[in-house]
Amino acid sequence: MTTKKAAERLQYGARKYAAFSLLVSRWTRCGVELAKDHVFVTLAGTELGDVRALHFIDPGLVMHAIAFESNRERHELAKQSETTMRDAGISLTVSAANLFDYERLNDSPHIFFIDGLGIFAWADYDARIGKMFQQQTIKEGDCLLITSHLGHRPGIDDIQKTFSGELSVLGVSTDEDVARLFRRAHPSFTLFRALTKYRLAQELKLRCFGCIKYRDTTPMGIYGYTVGAGATDLRELVEDTKTSYFDMNAVAACPPKDF
Repeated sequence: MTTKKAAERLQYGARKYAAFSLLVSRWTRCGVELAKDHVFVTLAGTELGDVRALHFIDPGLVMHAIAFESNRERHELAKQSETTMRDAGISLTVSAANLFDYERLNDSPHIFFIDGLGIFAWADYDARIGKMFQQQTIKEGDCLLITSHLGHRPGIDDIQKTFSGELSVLGVSTDEDVARLFRRAHPSFTLFRALTKYRLAQELKLRCFGCIKYRDTTPMGIYGYTVGAGATDLRELVEDTKTSYFDMNAVAACPPKDF
C-alpha cells in the first residue's frame, strides 16, 4: 500500500530573510513612525519567516499579520506555524484565500509583501495591483515589498516590444542598457502600468526606497515602495537618486548600474 506524499514545506535560505529585514529597516528610515501599528499582508509560504523577521525588528510595528496560502497542503503547514506564532504572542491569521482578493477592514497603514516565484513584470500583476489601487485596498501610507526572479529574463526583443513606451520615455535603446534597466526597474514598470491602467498616476505617488539582490535557491531581487499622495512620474520613479541598491551576495551597497 502506498501512502500519500507529505506536503513539502517551502524552504528559503538565510539571505532571503536577511534581504527582507534589511529592506524593512531601510523603509523605517524613510519617515515611518515605529510606534504606529500596521497590518502586514503577505503571501505566506509555510514557515512565515517574513512575519518572524518583522516581529523581531519591532514587535510594536505590526498590529496584525494576515498570510495567504491557497495551496491546500501548504495551507495546513502554514496553520501549524500560525499556532506556534500565536503562542509566542504574534497576532497572525493564515487564510486559504487569494491575497489579491484581500478586503481592507480598517484604516491602519498596511505593509504588503508580494512574494512571488516568477518575474514580476511577466504576469498580470499590473491588472491585479491596479484593481487594489482602484479599490483603495492599497492606498496612501502603505508600503509594498515585492520579490522577483532574476535568474533569467525574457529576450531583449520581447522586453523592447512589451515595454516600448516605458523605454522610449526613459531614452533607453541599446540591448545592454535595456537588459540592465529591466533587471533593476521592471517592478517599477509594472506598478506604473497598474496606476495608468486605472487612471491613478495623477492621484498616487509611488517611490522606490530600496532594491536588494540576493541568492536563495535562485537569484532574486526584493524591491520596496512607499505609497503617498501626489502624482507618479515614470522617469522620477525609475531614476530616483535616493533609491538605495544593495548586493546581499557581496554584503555591500552597489550602484544602480551594477544591480
